Amino acid sequence: IGHEIAHVTRQHSLQRMNREMTTRAGVIGANAVLGGGQATGEILSMGAQVGLSLPFSRGNETEADVEGLKYMAAAGFNPRASIDLWQNMAKANKLGPPQFLSTHPSDQNRIKDLIGQLPAALKIYNEAQAAGRKPNCQR
Repeated sequence: IGHEIAHVTRQHSLQRMNREMTTRAGVIGANAVLGGGQATGEILSMGAQVGLSLPFSRGNETEADVEGLKYMAAAGFNPRASIDLWQNMAKANKLGPPQFLSTHPSDQNRIKDLIGQLPAALKIYNEAQAAGRKPNCQR
């Protein structure tokens, strides 16, 4: 839930819309300068997608993971559980596309990034626990 809230608080939808409009204008302009037709426009669009849009989307996903981890910890949930979640996701999604063709980071990169954020998240979690935030959710 914290991950999705982070998408809102970080205005990722607005950023995506602005990026797509700018990219479209750039592709149209480049196609005009090159004097290309529909095929050239499609090639430029694919290049812009793989070279600009997808890496930016993966960056937004990583940012939402990190912010979501902080929200999770501040609410009193153990941030270590995020690692377990992505390890389970990796086991379930063995046949995903290569990361460079995906809007999301690979499961392994997400795990690595979350592990790197654990010290800060555990500090937040310990403060939340000390303040009495101890969720008791049923599975």
